[in-house]
Amino acid sequence: MIKNMFWTLIIVSSFLGCLIKFGIFEGDLRLYQFLYFTTLSNIIVILYYIGAFKYEFIMKNSFFRGVMSISIFVTFLIYNFFLKDSSFGTIEVFSLQWIGSTLLHYVTPFLVAVDFVLFSRNINFKLLDPIKWLSFPALYFVFIVFMAKIKNFFPNQSTPYPYYFIDVVSLGWGNVFRNIVFVAILFAAVGYVIYIVNYILSNKI
Repeated sequence: MIKNMFWTLIIVSSFLGCLIKFGIFEGDLRLYQFLYFTTLSNIIVILYYIGAFKYEFIMKNSFFRGVMSISIFVTFLIYNFFLKDSSFGTIEVFSLQWIGSTLLHYVTPFLVAVDFVLFSRNINFKLLDPIKWLSFPALYFVFIVFMAKIKNFFPNQSTPYPYYFIDVVSLGWGNVFRNIVFVAILFAAVGYVIYIVNYILSNKI
């Protein structure tokens, strides 16, 4: 019962944050939000926990759990350490957009972390699983490059790329690939932290 209530809280946090970012409460539909990794990682959280309510195998599936976990945790890390002080962090405190960003970048990752510790032990992660989880961020990068070739979907923005560190127009492919390698290492590191924590929780507690 407590677990289900907690899962519901996670879903509500992500869903409400996404609705705010999509402009639903302001009458301004912002479909370009689909191009942000933050949005997609939170949508994955929503789908994962909705699925876990109905199908137990989803909760125990190491691939689904791993992709969801590293995506939302890296969302927190990149926003907090790389984007918070840029234009992404200039939102007025306690405004509607600030609430949306807080839900997506802080509240949801925190709730998922608590869920992992309290309710999601004994998932059978294998040593190479964190490498497999990199498939989603890799597909995301391909998707963003493809969309950037079509047009610039972002209003009031000169570049068609959602994040400055993958902006091929400004940085060039060489610098972008260097940044992508760094981000991939970050994803893998987070993945192996998840692997280690899961092992400790499953065997020591």
